[in-house]
Amino acid sequence: MDINPVSEGNLLVVPKEYYENIFDASDEILEKINVVCRKMGKLCKDKLGATGVNILNASGKDAQQSAFHLHYHVVPRSKNDNIDLWFPEHVSGAIHMQKIYEKLIGD
Repeated sequence: MDINPVSEGNLLVVPKEYYENIFDASDEILEKINVVCRKMGKLCKDKLGATGVNILNASGKDAQQSAFHLHYHVVPRSKNDNIDLWFPEHVSGAIHMQKIYEKLIGD
């Protein structure tokens, strides 16, 4: 359980082995974490009456990672819970999608 929950039932999924973030963990570990997050989300739905969940991870200081041990938050959600964990409607400044796409898939 998260010691500073943003919703009732907010929990953490943490691997037993130490990894600082997603960049240090193997694909196998990340796959297992994903399965566990889904199971925990289903428990929140079935046992707590959540109608949805957010599954959140921050990897790296600039992504607002504050605990430097790989972990995912499973945040139970319900209609009208007044929690906003999502992206703002727009990002200030122009984002040049084509240039970014080229950088990502380029040589």
